[in-house]
Amino acid sequence: MDKKPPVKSHKTGISILTIASVVFTVIGGINDAADFWERLDTMGIRDALTGSTLVLILAVVAVIFSIAYLFSSWRAKRRAKKALVELAEQAEAAKARGEEFVMPERTMGAKVGSAMSTVLDAITKTIIVLFIIALIGLAGFTALKVNEFNNRPTFNALESVEIKGCVEGYDGLGFVNPDKIVYSAPDDITEIYKDSKNYKKTKDYSNEQQLWSQVKQDLTYTITPDTSEGGTLSNGDTVTVTVTLPGYSIPKLQSDLKMKITGIDQSKEYVIEGLPHKFNTGEQAASEKSAFISAAMDKVRIKAYENCNNFMGDYYSDYEVVGAYLCKPNSNPDTNPDALLIIAQYQRQAGTEFASQDTVMLYAYPFDSNTAESDLDNEFISVGDEGVRVVTEIHTYAKPEQVIDPFATGIYLSGSSSYELLEIPLG
Repeated sequence: MDKKPPVKSHKTGISILTIASVVFTVIGGINDAADFWERLDTMGIRDALTGSTLVLILAVVAVIFSIAYLFSSWRAKRRAKKALVELAEQAEAAKARGEEFVMPERTMGAKVGSAMSTVLDAITKTIIVLFIIALIGLAGFTALKVNEFNNRPTFNALESVEIKGCVEGYDGLGFVNPDKIVYSAPDDITEIYKDSKNYKKTKDYSNEQQLWSQVKQDLTYTITPDTSEGGTLSNGDTVTVTVTLPGYSIPKLQSDLKMKITGIDQSKEYVIEGLPHKFNTGEQAASEKSAFISAAMDKVRIKAYENCNNFMGDYYSDYEVVGAYLCKPNSNPDTNPDALLIIAQYQRQAGTEFASQDTVMLYAYPFDSNTAESDLDNEFISVGDEGVRVVTEIHTYAKPEQVIDPFATGIYLSGSSSYELLEIPLG
């Protein structure tokens, strides 16, 4: 007969440890539940599990003890069955020998211990079953919450602003035009939701919409360097856009709006390029734009000729170009463009009693490194429209200085600045 010691004492110890580990796990889980669900709803499963490390360890220990107990219970039943088989074999052997087989009697203590062990076994297995059912239910519910979190739409606050096409002015005088900054964050929050698997057309999103409208209003975009007081940007400089949302807890906001919000307290850089440059002197303008100036002078001559032919065969003589000028604003050079001014004069109907001196002028602005000969065709472009505005006028009975002086005051070019006229040398 097998004389191996019984395993009841070991099984009882594992039972007690199993029950204790399950109880501690449940108590810890109840205490941590509120924080766990909040972390799961605001930051996702990884942060939620990280914040519940102790409970996870207790749960793992409880599972290990539960498995150990069930294995121990299985071994005890196997040994009990083996013992019964051995007793039956002994009884058969005694009968074959003609002897009487007497079953070993159990003491009262053994009977009591067996009954207690049976009750403890039932309690332990019941607790294990309930614990496993709770774990399965918790895992299923957590999986649903994780799926909802993972399928939330993402709003990138940093990507919702674009200033690349909003830098204006000139090389060394560039600025960010706030009126042209593009903000692409939608007014309707369902525009963000609609691409998410969580979106339900029949759901009422009025509460989320109200909060979203306030968030949009409070989003703050800071652009550095600040060019509001005057452009200072040059090609190659970097403009930085930083997004902040003061007064909000981003994790809670994500939970309330059921979306992932990124880009807050982050920055994006833009490298300035493509800004035209102004001419510092008349000589520089003559050097870089000689073809444009020559074409403009031809346009002035044609204008004078056409004017005389349109008045009953008038003719002109003594035509000469008085001068070409680079007109530079005395204030706000970043927003007030330079201009080219060409002045010519001629005698109309010379030698007759109707003789008079006329002045013809042409001005083009903006006049900078981007100005091209093709811009001379913009005779009828409106003030404020994109492009180079070219105006050619005849001033009858006027001397050149009568036409030049108003340009110095800025009447033709800007109502906010006077202009300095720098002579452009003509070849």
